Amino acid sequence: MSKGGRPKKEPEKRRTKTIGVRVSPEELEELEGKARDAGITPTELLRRSALNKRIVPRRPPINAEAHRLLRSLSNNINQIAVKTHLALNAPGDLLRDVELLVDEIRERLVQ
Repeated sequence: MSKGGRPKKEPEKRRTKTIGVRVSPEELEELEGKARDAGITPTELLRRSALNKRIVPRRPPINAEAHRLLRSLSNNINQIAVKTHLALNAPGDLLRDVELLVDEIRERLVQ
């Protein structure tokens, strides 16, 4: 009879070793804040930092709806630009301006 739950990792993938790290109270507070912002534990933050893995701050839930609306708006602007360019053979400057606007919206979504 199986107990259920998460399957065991392969022996070579199990994390069995520990490293003790001493930090000041201020450093601990900063590490905990960065980890909280990224939605991970301080241990995972240190592991990713040490192994040069990407750490992406979590998007605050309050911005989720705004992000969704901006993404939708960005997609609509891009579709309008493409259709305008194809249908009217719009001048290149107009298309470039719209593309720059779409790029700016995308950049702001990442922030």
